[in-house]
Amino acid sequence: MTMRMALDLSAFSVDQVSEFVSRELDLWAYQHGVTLDFSRPGKPTDNPFIESLNGKFRAECLNAHWFMSIDDARAKCEVLAERLQRGSAAQRERQ
Repeated sequence: MTMRMALDLSAFSVDQVSEFVSRELDLWAYQHGVTLDFSRPGKPTDNPFIESLNGKFRAECLNAHWFMSIDDARAKCEVLAERLQRGSAAQRERQ
């Protein structure tokens, strides 16, 4: 069984690291009508949830895999996203 979640992708909160500060990301966001909301430099406490996600994403996906194509990157990132969603759902159930 596959579970799909509806996401509001009209704005992304991102920090000031090199993965997220680029002309390519800015162009993509503009073309897709997405607002990039950057945290203040040196203020990771602006959004601790995004900091936690960025750290996990970097450690478990970007640093752990070579991507041979965009489709390969999507597939590997989707696996991580599903694992993180299952983990956060289980955490909510325990609370």
